[in-house]
Amino acid sequence: MKKIKVREVFLNNSDNSFSHFSYWGLINHKYEFDDGCFMGQSQSNMAHRVDNQMFTGLLDKSGKEIFDGDIVQIEGGGAITVAEVCYITPCYQLRIKNHGLHNFDAFDLIKVIGSIYENPELLK
Repeated sequence: MKKIKVREVFLNNSDNSFSHFSYWGLINHKYEFDDGCFMGQSQSNMAHRVDNQMFTGLLDKSGKEIFDGDIVQIEGGGAITVAEVCYITPCYQLRIKNHGLHNFDAFDLIKVIGSIYENPELLK
């Protein structure tokens, strides 16, 4: 059975900067939650949820899970390209600045280097 994992994105209430991720999902027919999934009242007053990002079911070249909203680095042909992972119905694709959308392939060349909320500067 495929893992169904969700990464929730939380931003700080004070300045809308990145606060943290919380993960939950259905794995091996059991629900699993991390410690941040059910925040206490004091924590919830400091940050708010802004997005849910789904696990693509794919791993990068170092075995790290790839989620919608991740920023990846692709090495190949002597060039290094940075792209955003995005879900465009009916599949996940790579959005490359000034080059549009591209299908996932050559996973051994892809490395997760950040996310659109943690490291938006990587896409500039």
